[in-house]
Amino acid sequence: FDHGMFVPLKIMFPEAEIPCVQLSLINNLDPESHFKLGKAL
Repeated sequence: FDHGMFVPLKIMFPEAEIPCVQLSLINNLDPESHFKLGKAL
């Protein structure tokens, strides 16, 4: 797990089992494109 993503999620929702996938941002894509990518996953 990447601590930058996992630790805050675990602190906010300690009992939850939330599936998560960390992605790197693509610097030449706009926010809308990243949102669509996340939605597709």
